[in-house]
Amino acid sequence: MAIVILVTYFFTNWKRRQIISITSNDYSNKPKDQIIYYEILSNIIAQMRLRIGNSAIEIAQDLPNLKIDSNTGFVINIGDDPAKIVALLVTRYEKFLGKPISFGLGEPRREISN
Repeated sequence: MAIVILVTYFFTNWKRRQIISITSNDYSNKPKDQIIYYEILSNIIAQMRLRIGNSAIEIAQDLPNLKIDSNTGFVINIGDDPAKIVALLVTRYEKFLGKPISFGLGEPRREISN
């Protein structure tokens, strides 16, 4: 009986790690000054896929000046202003969720009211 419980435990943990793990993409062929933006966008899309599924890719595909692979979320090309695209993507995810999002471990960021 104990063996069955141990096998079940290890199998469920192994499956969970497969689902939760985020693969790192290689953007070494991109311009050196833009690699960080490719990585940021890729990580944001991956994190949001964990939260909302493939809707994260659909939302990202609708952004102008951002081309991504529709199956993996791999960032293929970023248009003219990468920082603006990062901000726009986060804003669209927040609008989709109906609340501010935080990718950190702490409290979600709060909107400042005057």
